[in-house]
Amino acid sequence: MPEEAFVLVVGAGGAFLGPIVNHLALRLPPEGPRLDAVWLRRRAFLLILLMPLLAGFLAWHFGPSLRSLVGVWYLALFLLIAAIDLEHRLVLDRVIAPAIILAPVTALLWGLSPLSIGVGGTIEFLFFLLSALVSRGRGIGVGDVKLGAFLGLITGYPLVITGLMATAVSAGLVSGILLLLRIRSLHDYIPYAPFMVLGTAVALLSRA
Repeated sequence: MPEEAFVLVVGAGGAFLGPIVNHLALRLPPEGPRLDAVWLRRRAFLLILLMPLLAGFLAWHFGPSLRSLVGVWYLALFLLIAAIDLEHRLVLDRVIAPAIILAPVTALLWGLSPLSIGVGGTIEFLFFLLSALVSRGRGIGVGDVKLGAFLGLITGYPLVITGLMATAVSAGLVSGILLLLRIRSLHDYIPYAPFMVLGTAVALLSRA
């Protein structure tokens, strides 16, 4: 298939997935949304807009390949995880458990070796487990630890290090801006999962 046609097809697939991700973000959490209807409409608009645009970008970046298709799967998961954590402060087992089970398969399709997958998953899992123990669950929770295991598996070694560094930089930068503008205080909760998936996305995109 010509590259231009592939980009259009994958982008169309993203347009199909966008409403599904939005629906799951609304229905999967155990309690109702904490945010108002205006935010939910804006979130729906963003997800429906971002999925085809980013899916098309992945198809262009990686070209006609399995990596592009796996990347769209990761993209849908990342947006779903980030949206739920932003709105409910949760990383749901019903999302992350199937993702972890499928992670070795998708990582192999991505082109990683079994050793790279295992080492990457172990490093990121242990990193966030130790972070959760040190913070006593105040900054990093059990859900973040599970998410870390998943992200490490799909990133692999050595790019897991790049992902962790990108996560730390993005979290520190955004948190600093929020504190500087007094939008958040030191005592306010800032969801960490969006930064984790962003850092992982940066690492994955660096492996063209």
